[in-house]
Amino acid sequence: TGCLTNCVLDYVAIFLLDWGVWGAAFATGLSQLLTCVIYLRHFLRGHNTFHFVKFKMDWRIYKRLLPIGVADGVTELCNGVMIFLFNRVILRCLGDDGLVSYSIIAYVNTLIVNTAGVMLFAPQIAGIFVDAEKPWLVADTAGALRRYGLCYLLLGSNILMGGFLTAVERPVGAICISVGRGLAFQATALLALAFTVGGSAIWYAPLLSEAVCAGMAVWFLLRFLKRGKA
Repeated sequence: TGCLTNCVLDYVAIFLLDWGVWGAAFATGLSQLLTCVIYLRHFLRGHNTFHFVKFKMDWRIYKRLLPIGVADGVTELCNGVMIFLFNRVILRCLGDDGLVSYSIIAYVNTLIVNTAGVMLFAPQIAGIFVDAEKPWLVADTAGALRRYGLCYLLLGSNILMGGFLTAVERPVGAICISVGRGLAFQATALLALAFTVGGSAIWYAPLLSEAVCAGMAVWFLLRFLKRGKA
């Protein structure tokens, strides 16, 4: 319901009311509010097995829960920070067309974690979003997709190892992986490439970040296995 509402309100706000970016943001916020109301209606009715009840605070539980939850929380926070950072660096190094390419990458990144698919069909994927009258932008975006998509080779294993460390209650390793791949390593790689090489080289930042993170994740995993054997 929230997704469909967002699509309809986006069309109304942008094309019919001509509210531009502000309208798109308003449509997104309103659709999320509607989703929240639907959830609250279900839980507040009380006709379910999961509902609000009186409880007694047990602070000892949070000593165990908070370190574990921080890893996933940091991952979500870092995603937004990195999108902002990428936008600023891309505008500086590649201009508006580069920002268009990154917007397409960001959409595809949420749907495709398949390196082979990106490598083979990069022009077709770019063509879905970019006007055919701008062949140079299609070509640039396809190249950016292929460079950025190399990080998918390591992305899955890093997420898996981070999730594993969270599951076995090793929050330090999980947090290091989340912060490393989500912000620290990627931001360092992005800024380093931007200032030393510039141009389309910045698309390799996720690959460098995931490679460093993979090495760190393996180290944490080996430590865990070694202690388990001991």
